[in-house]
Amino acid sequence: MANSWWIIALFISATTSVAAASYAATAEDYLYVKNACASTLYPSLCFSSLSSHADRIRRNPRNLVGVAISVTLSSVTDAAIYMLSMRQTSGGNAEKLALSDCTKMLADAASQMRASMKELKALKRQTLRWQLSNVQTWMSAALTNEGTCTDGFDGLDEAVGGAVSGKIGCVTEMTSNALALANYFASQAKTQL
Repeated sequence: MANSWWIIALFISATTSVAAASYAATAEDYLYVKNACASTLYPSLCFSSLSSHADRIRRNPRNLVGVAISVTLSSVTDAAIYMLSMRQTSGGNAEKLALSDCTKMLADAASQMRASMKELKALKRQTLRWQLSNVQTWMSAALTNEGTCTDGFDGLDEAVGGAVSGKIGCVTEMTSNALALANYFASQAKTQL
């Protein structure tokens, strides 16, 4: 249990709260989010998770990707805490080990998301393509880590595996959306910075 708390502390310190903006989102801001989300695999989830942040996005692709990653990071944090609580109540050792491994995979995914957010904040015209390539690589790796998490439950207790798959499924969809938005931003980078 002592090892679990450092993971929780890592996730909590990783999520940053952004002060509410004094900017009031307009209909155009919401339309911008909706149109951007149309390019993702899960447009309804994308819009529902990002529309409440239209005031922070402000029709800016860098802000859009940053907010998408930030919202996804929060979801990863929630999933990791869920895995830790399941570990305390789940039955066998195999399930507990799989839950522990899953939590570590989520910690890696969170680290990759934090690196992506940091890179987005430091974008420079002369290194823009390289920096956006880093964001794409790290978000893709985060998606892989999330998928690896669920692989550990093959052949184990179906109730535990099903609960994990449900929780991680939403996280992977959000990560996929954030990656799709990063890919779109990268493809449009010449005219958008």
